[in-house]
Amino acid sequence: MTDKVSELTDQARTNLDRRFHNMTQYTLYGDFEYVPIQKDRQEKIKLAFQEIDRVCKPTLAQLRQQDNIAELQNTIYKKFQNYEGQLNSCIMKAKNVRDSNACADIFTDQILGEGKNFVIQTLRKY
Repeated sequence: MTDKVSELTDQARTNLDRRFHNMTQYTLYGDFEYVPIQKDRQEKIKLAFQEIDRVCKPTLAQLRQQDNIAELQNTIYKKFQNYEGQLNSCIMKAKNVRDSNACADIFTDQILGEGKNFVIQTLRKY
């Protein structure tokens, strides 16, 4: 009987060690590594946000109630947060600079295309 118990104990230890070993294979320490966006693409993204800011400024200056301003900013922020999530996931998948540049170009096109149209339509409501 003791031989059977010791055999089961050894099997349990082996399985337990295997389980812990598999878990430690996927433990990540430190920051994620990703391919950074080049400076020219960063400038294009900044210019795209400056364009959105230029479109929003006249309406925000005319609004008098802080609640309306906060609501408008929150609506626009939520729309752009979706684009930001897509950019982050795309950059994490990028394998080289060409891929990260393509991600930045897609993000800039989304801001200046769909995003700008959304902002204009939202501003017309106020």
